[in-house]
Amino acid sequence: LRGMRAPHTPVVIVSIEEDSFDELNLAWPWPRAVHGRLLDALRAGQPAAIGLDILFSAPSARGPADDEALASAIGRAGNVVLAAAHTSVTQESFVKETIHPPVWSIRERAAGFGGVNFTVDGDGFVRGGPLALPHQDREIPSFGRHLHKVATAAGVPSAPLPTTPEVRINFRGGPKT
Repeated sequence: LRGMRAPHTPVVIVSIEEDSFDELNLAWPWPRAVHGRLLDALRAGQPAAIGLDILFSAPSARGPADDEALASAIGRAGNVVLAAAHTSVTQESFVKETIHPPVWSIRERAAGFGGVNFTVDGDGFVRGGPLALPHQDREIPSFGRHLHKVATAAGVPSAPLPTTPEVRINFRGGPKT
């Protein structure tokens, strides 16, 4: 309704899409060492924070050396936030909730990890996301909350996060914005 708005902060999103598979000639999941090389390339640009919104909740099928290649790159960068997923299974007699964090060998060198789940509205659109994921008797801070913390600690100016449990997405314009 308000039209396009230019962003105020220099944010770069590196996405994985169909062309990425063709260019690298690799099937998913990619070797974690590939993600590590990307982190090393990004680190050269001295970003305030790097968010890696890919789940690494199980050890690499390529072995511990592959996990170590990614973990080492995360440690070299020093400002990487990783993704975790929250799943919930509801049956007639129970509800099972699980957090799927990155494997320990990878997450121990990260600046943090947080939930990447979003709320899908009744019409199928995502208009907001939680700042924390409720899990049993505690809350797991969101991926975005961790990125905000790392970026502001590095000097990126920002307003404080809202005190509400969920934030509305401030879409900048139409598709691809």
